[in-house]
Amino acid sequence: MTEELERAFEKDPLAIPEMRAIIDRVIEESKHVPGALMVVLNELQGKVGYVSFPMQDYVAQRLRVPLSQIYGVVSF
Repeated sequence: MTEELERAFEKDPLAIPEMRAIIDRVIEESKHVPGALMVVLNELQGKVGYVSFPMQDYVAQRLRVPLSQIYGVVSF
């Protein structure tokens, strides 16, 4: 199980420096926009292609919103 998690993390966009830069840029550019959560998640979906669980946690921390709120938007 641990090896599976490690492989999954290695493929996660947060583990790829170029993708993490895109994620950080999207968050930084949109965090002060009204409805930032929806804007950020929509932009990430468009630029990265999906919003992984580690990305959800990262966005929640960066935007200072509960992870449950992120999950609620992503899973809708």
